[in-house]
Amino acid sequence: MIDQLIVDAHARGIKLLIGMYDQNSLQAGDIYGSTYGVDGFYTDPDAINAFNQRITHMLNIHKNSLLGDQPWSELGGYIFGYEAQNEPMIFDQSFYLDHLSWICNSALQIRNNVGDRDQLIFTGGGSAAASIQVNGPGWDTISSALETTAAISYAAFDFTSSLAL
Repeated sequence: MIDQLIVDAHARGIKLLIGMYDQNSLQAGDIYGSTYGVDGFYTDPDAINAFNQRITHMLNIHKNSLLGDQPWSELGGYIFGYEAQNEPMIFDQSFYLDHLSWICNSALQIRNNVGDRDQLIFTGGGSAAASIQVNGPGWDTISSALETTAAISYAAFDFTSSLAL
């Protein structure tokens, strides 16, 4: 289905941002949530290894049969970027700040599978108040593999509060 979406979006002049995983699936108790727990997904070495394998599979082992069996990692004309997870650790700001290494390591795993520097690596966002900010807590520990920060807002105050961008 996503392979077809890639083709359809390109036909309309749209490049995609691909999220490798979603916080809502984890919270709902999918295979990662039921096997490792929500916090364990970010901290358990087996969970991290399984997720890294997922990233490698999605970007290089899976081939888009609609585009000459090319892996996603080679579809820079169709995909402008990737994020490891949509809204990682959004429900616990302290946990998020304590585990920025997960975001960095996931970004490195993506970058190691995508050599095309025109395909950007995103943080995955979070609420505008919780997202990694350029001058915010933890910025000095952020990986060089992260090229773009993402912010997601669900609340009106996010638009009026001062962000450290």
